[in-house]
Amino acid sequence: MGKERRDGFHKRGGIWHTTDPVTGKRATTGFRELKAAKAWKAHREIIAANPTNAAAETTTLADGCAAIIDYKSQDKSAATLLIYRQKLGHFIRIWGAELPLARIGPELGDSYTAQRRSEGVTDHTIVKEFSALGQMLKLAKRRRCYHGDISLLKPGNVIPRYTPRSRALTVAEFNAL
Repeated sequence: MGKERRDGFHKRGGIWHTTDPVTGKRATTGFRELKAAKAWKAHREIIAANPTNAAAETTTLADGCAAIIDYKSQDKSAATLLIYRQKLGHFIRIWGAELPLARIGPELGDSYTAQRRSEGVTDHTIVKEFSALGQMLKLAKRRRCYHGDISLLKPGNVIPRYTPRSRALTVAEFNAL
């Protein structure tokens, strides 16, 4: 361990470490400059002073997804829970399981949409995925773990353009019924 300083910071491997005011645990600030490390700690103290901010900073996307699955399992079928896991799984894959809920905002919604479109996914599916995310964030908001505006997450140009197929059964399909 590096040399302890009077103000609670110590340097290890050229990076300043201190006690994180949000978690209460020793943590890296990620900064080489003491001034930047102190600014990081001051920001974390502001977060810790507001329980909603602290909960949003410490609750991860994976935690939120697990909470909504648990909540929905009280009255939903196994098939519905599977859909939630699938839809929310894409957010975890793209954003990462450890993303704090406090970081979820319109910019991430835009980048998510661009990523999913580049994967060849239709807007109809993306709307369903944002619906699942919205349900998860509503529960997180109710539990004071998210304070963002859910209505701003989905870009306005993501519109479900579902066109049902029109075809008739063949005679063989009709007879099989």
